Amino acid sequence: MENVLAKDIDKVRFREMIDEVIKNGVDVPRAKSDRRGGYYIDHNFGNVEAGALGQNGMRVMVDDAGNFVTAMPKFMQLGGMMLSFRFLPRSDDPSWGSEDMQERSVRTLTADDLTFHCFRADVVINDGENEICLRTPGLPVVDFVLMLGQLYREVESSGESVVETSQTQDSISAVRQGGGVEIRYSFSGAVSRVSLDEFRKVPASVLNSASAVLQEAHSDLKFNRYLAGLPKLMQSN
Repeated sequence: MENVLAKDIDKVRFREMIDEVIKNGVDVPRAKSDRRGGYYIDHNFGNVEAGALGQNGMRVMVDDAGNFVTAMPKFMQLGGMMLSFRFLPRSDDPSWGSEDMQERSVRTLTADDLTFHCFRADVVINDGENEICLRTPGLPVVDFVLMLGQLYREVESSGESVVETSQTQDSISAVRQGGGVEIRYSFSGAVSRVSLDEFRKVPASVLNSASAVLQEAHSDLKFNRYLAGLPKLMQSN
């Protein structure tokens, strides 16, 4: 492995890393016996060595005043974690059944129908370490997909985002930190940390999962005009 300390981290780059911690760092938990605080960011260097024992990451910390405290080599997962999504149709939503859709073709369902009324589901998010469950009677599949698309676009453009479901105000927040993204949930205490490369796969991943469960219920949904345009909408600003 190459040594990141010898090759890639000069004084300018290290100063940039410290500035990133000051701007976007995670709060250091405060001990009862010591109320001093600070911030940190974990930088993942992939296959490049960052420590004497072969660590491939580095935790950079500053105190409350923004003064550099320490930089500790640490082992990071190669490639980072990957988010995956499962939608569990709710039995109390009749739109999943074929009888309820007999009088109206699913091909003609509008953006309003799909975002606010039809195909409500519970959601399971897997980040490789946690299964994070969002159970609510008022969450259409498409509403969640659009929420994740907005999260992705705002993190890409401004480095952070907080998004809410349209009707239940469950929220997901994300902050870009160095080469990764930290994701938090109003409905769970879990914290997901993924690489930027994996975060950029989120729109396709959640859309593929949504399409699979919707078309399993109603195969004609693949001909729905609004759903056909969702991939482009998910990537647009």
